[in-house]
Amino acid sequence: MRYFRIILILLIALVIVVFSVQNAEVVEVRFLSWRLESSRALIMLVCVGIGSLGTIIALLPAIFSKRRKTKDDEHSYSN
Repeated sequence: MRYFRIILILLIALVIVVFSVQNAEVVEVRFLSWRLESSRALIMLVCVGIGSLGTIIALLPAIFSKRRKTKDDEHSYSN
């Protein structure tokens, strides 16, 4: 199991490196009055990170309510 995890991490790192090399071209992003020039790979990775963070934030209420329900159920079984 330990070797599987190491191999998986190395494969993910390899994919990120290949992705970055293939998308090294500098592009300009304009939003309202902002202007940003950066590599395409960096912009795409930042967008994926922001999307992932948004997904986690959107799922937090469901996770906490499920955890609370589990604690309430355990408490009611012990009485």
